[in-house]
Amino acid sequence: MVDSVCINTDSVEISISGNIISVAFDDVVGIHAYVLEIPASSLTFVVLATESGYNLEVRSDMAGWSPFLRELGEHLPLKVRDLPGLIGRLTADVPVAELYP
Repeated sequence: MVDSVCINTDSVEISISGNIISVAFDDVVGIHAYVLEIPASSLTFVVLATESGYNLEVRSDMAGWSPFLRELGEHLPLKVRDLPGLIGRLTADVPVAELYP
């Protein structure tokens, strides 16, 4: 089973090993991203933080990653304006970015 991410009308939903987890856009109070360098590859993560302290981690190896990056800004326009551009600037030297607030 492939892990995946999708954006719904009012939430982000991930499926990990068949378990579905979602976070409503209204509950998002912070967004940050980081890169994890692993041998012969790297993984990028976008983390949606909620007021309750729950974090939803979305990984670049999940099915739906590219649409997620494009569409998130449409649902959180005041919070994320150019997510693909911001993610593209993450490197081993600058592995973490606060995207919101």
